[in-house]
Amino acid sequence: WAASVLEVTVGSLYDRLLEQWEAPGGLARCNDKVLSMMAHGLFRASRPDLAWRLFELADGHGQFDLGVNAFSVWLHWCRHREPDFHRELSVLRALVRWRPCRQLAGAVLAAAATRAEEAGAWRLALRLSDMLFADLGAGQVACAAATPAAGRRRARLQATSGKGVSDDLEWARSFVWPAPPLVQLHGTRKIAGGPRCDYDKECQVLQHVLATTPADDPDAVVRSIESFSVVDGRGWLKIAGDGKGVVLDELLLRLCGPERPRLLLEFGCYVGYSATRLSRLLKTWGGRMISVEVDPAHVCIARSVLEHAGLQDTVMIHVGHSEEVIPQLYKVCGGRRADAVFMDQKGTRFHIDLQALEDHSLLAPNCVLAADNVLKPGAPHLLWYLQES
Repeated sequence: WAASVLEVTVGSLYDRLLEQWEAPGGLARCNDKVLSMMAHGLFRASRPDLAWRLFELADGHGQFDLGVNAFSVWLHWCRHREPDFHRELSVLRALVRWRPCRQLAGAVLAAAATRAEEAGAWRLALRLSDMLFADLGAGQVACAAATPAAGRRRARLQATSGKGVSDDLEWARSFVWPAPPLVQLHGTRKIAGGPRCDYDKECQVLQHVLATTPADDPDAVVRSIESFSVVDGRGWLKIAGDGKGVVLDELLLRLCGPERPRLLLEFGCYVGYSATRLSRLLKTWGGRMISVEVDPAHVCIARSVLEHAGLQDTVMIHVGHSEEVIPQLYKVCGGRRADAVFMDQKGTRFHIDLQALEDHSLLAPNCVLAADNVLKPGAPHLLWYLQES
């Protein structure tokens, strides 16, 4: 990792790493942070072959958690930097194995089915969609992510005759997706005690939204997430709701001036609350939104929320660390600059990411910036930069 940051290539170092990984117990000394740093460093050093070999060995090890940051690095590269649909699904499959919760597994499965359809692998997409609606008896389907929108995708795929334009039948037959866990860790309301997954609250939010709102009603989705967050104070979510939500609406309706903003950038998608709130307005005048989120599990949950709200065509979620994503955004945006930016990631990143957006010419003239929590817990570097720049 350090060598990649210094932009120094040390061939012998990479050879030694591979020898260490492949030796018996070689990966046992690596925790999730080390895996993330090594994967990141290898990609930056133009050694994707070793980065993917590391993934294969780590995924096959079966004795330790690969970690969210490592998953984020691998997904970012195979989804956005060097697109490889087969590897992307392999990483998503590994995410399900390491986060064995039915609701999260369902959200990841829904994301995989969407990607398969987008890639033209229709038969595989249909097989994955069928798993979403697997009958568990008593009228229950495999997971909450079996949304009406997912049902429409399944029907669309069922009506498609012949194989997709990118169907690799041999690969599809060999690709095995783990069945959704039969253990249900969550109720539709907040629970105390008992087994929990790492994303217990976020999974409950998804369940609550799907259980309390009709499809294609983003206003109802916004109210549902706010309701979940404030009931008894036990479901508190780090979202820009209530009075902050009004400010977000004003950001698009008034602060950006008489011309409606056409492109909005968001940093920190979480469960998709602010993305839903903002994109419901953008959709009315044909605007679009790109949201950057580092946690792949949050990305999958937010995609299910946005799909249920009918906003999947308005919002694109870009997975990865902001320092890796921002240099790619000009191309992703088609050369268009952002009319508004909402920052809801770590406050220590606000000023760094803002400067990066400026350096890469991603801000339109009169672009409006909104950032959450600049006073508490505080973002003094951002405030100083805005005052003195």
